[in-house]
Amino acid sequence: MVRRDKEACQRSYDALLKIRGEWAIITIDRLLGMLSYAIGDVSKAVEHLEDSLAFCARTGHIPEYAWTCWSYAAVLLERKGNGDRLRAQELLEEALQISTDLGMPPLRQRVDDLISRAGETPASGYPGGPSQREVDVLRLISNGKTDREIAEELIIAIRTVNTHVGNILNKTGATNRAEAAIYASGHGLTLEA
Repeated sequence: MVRRDKEACQRSYDALLKIRGEWAIITIDRLLGMLSYAIGDVSKAVEHLEDSLAFCARTGHIPEYAWTCWSYAAVLLERKGNGDRLRAQELLEEALQISTDLGMPPLRQRVDDLISRAGETPASGYPGGPSQREVDVLRLISNGKTDREIAEELIIAIRTVNTHVGNILNKTGATNRAEAAIYASGHGLTLEA
């Protein structure tokens, strides 16, 4: 994201603010977030990008959700606040998974570039090294959820769930979902009440 003409960005921001919460190929909230960032209002950018994520999750717009994840991660990595790097890592993992599963090469390239620019990201801190999203899936597996139910709850594609389940089985050494659930229980990764 490049900050160029702040006045033009401000005019665009003001015009789009009137139709906030709308959808047009791209969520207006993602545009507002990117414009807010360009004019230097990072807190507003974060607010709009959160709204865009929520809108996409609620309406099932998975490709736009992935683009929002990438945009949001870029803002957080530049802001460098407490917890921003970890949240950006989670967002990039999500964008990478969706862009791979749905065959979105332009987004995949941007995600790869941002990951490269960000350098090494810290380990997840979970036993066995699963990502935060894999832990989310593992918790739902432990709760007896099917792949379809997990996809609906996490607002991701079933293929993405399948990929996460495969990664979980590899990282935990489990041969099936039941063993993965036992692993989760033994390592304190079960669903929180």
